[in-house]
Amino acid sequence: MSIIKTAMTIAAFDRKKEVEKDHILRAAVLAVPHRMRKTPFSDNEFSIEAIENIINSIGG
Repeated sequence: MSIIKTAMTIAAFDRKKEVEKDHILRAAVLAVPHRMRKTPFSDNEFSIEAIENIINSIGG
């Protein structure tokens, strides 16, 4: 939900009427690291490339 709202805000800031993949990617880069679980001894590193691959695989 936060990614969607952030992507809509970024699109509006860019003076676009529709949300594009780039807006979703930029929103995900801001929202995903905050939502990742942090546990002791885990190697959960944030990867922008992984998010790009997921968004590009969605299509549209």
